[in-house]
Amino acid sequence: MAPWGDRTILISDMADQYVEFFCALKQGDLFFSWSKTMGTSYIGVFSYYVSSPLSLLTLLAPNENMPVALMFLTVLKLGLAGLSYAVFSTRKFPSAEITTVLCASCYGLMSYNIAFSLSIMWLDGVIWLPLILLALERAYRERFSRNLTLSRLSEAVILPLSPDKGNCLLYDASLPASMCLENDLKMLLRMRELLE
Repeated sequence: MAPWGDRTILISDMADQYVEFFCALKQGDLFFSWSKTMGTSYIGVFSYYVSSPLSLLTLLAPNENMPVALMFLTVLKLGLAGLSYAVFSTRKFPSAEITTVLCASCYGLMSYNIAFSLSIMWLDGVIWLPLILLALERAYRERFSRNLTLSRLSEAVILPLSPDKGNCLLYDASLPASMCLENDLKMLLRMRELLE
């Protein structure tokens, strides 16, 4: 593997597209790019492919060394995935040190991560998943005074909290959809009036 050999991780879309997207990030114009045909908006490409905060590290590498920078970025993301799982594991199971290291290594190097290391934007979700689960579980415990389990996970998703009232949203299933839409529009208009 580069930089120690002549092989790189640049296969498939990584070689054809992603290197160019990361190189275009260095030009600094997030809204327009001349790199496609007669020029086009770059914001869609930016937001889908290179908007990860870790992508800013590629700004430090010259364009000719971008394959090496992407390899290091991939390794960094795999390591951060393992670290985020270690944080999750130590909060959930504080007494299992060696198990935490082993499971964090397995999480960081699981086959999903290796397969999708060719599309490195998907690795950010793997990094954030354990931290999101910790936050979701803590919020659920504070709200309902019990632990979040798999059988109760639907409660956390089905019973969304209303941000303005702090209680669960209630929907009347017997109301026609137009009435629900009308009620939501009235609430939006009230919110707009409050903001003006």
